[in-house]
Amino acid sequence: MNGTPILLIGGKKESGKSTVAKVAEEQLGAVVISFAAPMKRFAAALGMPFDNLWGSTAKRDEAIETPEFFKEMPNTSHWDCWEHSKQFAEAFNEHLAPVFGGVGVPGSMGIVAGWCWSEWRWVNGSTDSPAHPFTCRHALQTLGTECGRSINPDCWGNYGMETAFKVLTGEFSYTQPGGLVKTEQGKYMLPKMAAIDDCRFPNELLIGARVGAKSIYVDRPSTAGKAGDHASETSLDLIPQYWWGTLLRNDRDLPTLTRLAKHKLNALGFSNGLENYD
Repeated sequence: MNGTPILLIGGKKESGKSTVAKVAEEQLGAVVISFAAPMKRFAAALGMPFDNLWGSTAKRDEAIETPEFFKEMPNTSHWDCWEHSKQFAEAFNEHLAPVFGGVGVPGSMGIVAGWCWSEWRWVNGSTDSPAHPFTCRHALQTLGTECGRSINPDCWGNYGMETAFKVLTGEFSYTQPGGLVKTEQGKYMLPKMAAIDDCRFPNELLIGARVGAKSIYVDRPSTAGKAGDHASETSLDLIPQYWWGTLLRNDRDLPTLTRLAKHKLNALGFSNGLENYD
């Protein structure tokens, strides 16, 4: 293929992004990476259930019991929720500080603490807002967008590209829940490609294009209007279609989507073993 062996997959909620990523993984040996992975690891460290973070769309939308961390949060100011909590500080320093530029990045820890407080208020309600059920989708959407992108709009895109490059050198292995692990000397194995399965914003697509990544947008008409009005979904509407390397219309069954995904990956140049994609 020509270009960098990185694929960005975009599309709204339940469009079929994960299926395309799975085809790349199973047919091409891709390592699947998510821009959202660090925030999911951080959320897990605060007590959010694994299945609701890493499972299906329905699991992320599911109302769950509020994690103990948020139950115990003081109803004072957002600063208190990390000043009193070793759990928060350790989770931030391990999972988010590297994304924002290192441990102790000025202001970033306080902004994330502010997100914790806002999530507490969302669940418990306030004088000007009703209480809401706790869902991992709401927590991740606001952590990634209102919080993370306010610190640095490019933080998740830069994280994804840096992770992909480290994996593609063979010096690191990677899993979504565990992240990067240094490969033992002499046991390097280069993956065929990296597939990032949650491209949602124009700048994320451009960050990938800058290093030669290919891209595919998955459109599923039957889910139109169901993705909600959060910026992590609606920002996709701002991206002109011609910015994407190719478009995949998912309007039939799963076997058809799988076949079309193979066809589109082949057309993008990820053709190892996919020439006969039928």
